[in-house]
Amino acid sequence: SDRGLCGAFSSNIIKAATRYIREENINETISLTLVGRKGADWFRHRPWPVRHEYVNIMSRVDLKYAQEISRSIIDYYLAGELDAIYLVYNEF
Repeated sequence: SDRGLCGAFSSNIIKAATRYIREENINETISLTLVGRKGADWFRHRPWPVRHEYVNIMSRVDLKYAQEISRSIIDYYLAGELDAIYLVYNEF
């Protein structure tokens, strides 16, 4: 999320992503694409490289943002810059 007014929404997804990275031992090979200011702020101070940050887009959910984000990730994958894509998300 971009704001802190949603209870544990952001902190739970950040914890889940961090736990997955550590448990799967992908610390040294991972790069992140982050959606939302809260996650971007937190992961910016961690050892994993951030490939892209998409912040302040949640005020207006729009298909063009989803297309932009997914196209960027797919292009990296098709170019051979990524071996796998892991998606961590909350379901409301």
